[in-house]
Amino acid sequence: MLLSSLVVILQFLVVAAAFAVIDAVWLKLLNPFYRGHIGDLLAQRPNLGYAVAFYVIYIAGIVFFVAPGARRRQLAERRRLRCPPRDPTSGASAFPQRQDLLRAAEGPCHVVQHG
Repeated sequence: MLLSSLVVILQFLVVAAAFAVIDAVWLKLLNPFYRGHIGDLLAQRPNLGYAVAFYVIYIAGIVFFVAPGARRRQLAERRRLRCPPRDPTSGASAFPQRQDLLRAAEGPCHVVQHG
């Protein structure tokens, strides 16, 4: 339970950091464009409280609704292909004695199919 909570917190922090960097670069580069085209609609100073609230809710939606569904779908696909479970930290098979089977059927076990 503690490990899964730490994973969720880590996912949240990683996504938040990525959003912060991308948003900062985007707004810095395109600020003149926005000011030139919709300057009268923009506030003189951005309200960071609203921005933080939006991103917390948005990122929570990604972490709590999108990521678990993607993991469930990937696991279901691996089960359908009869692939051994993977170690999430290294990507290696959780069952080293089945490495020879993995090499024999390398194609479907290493391809994530989206449908």
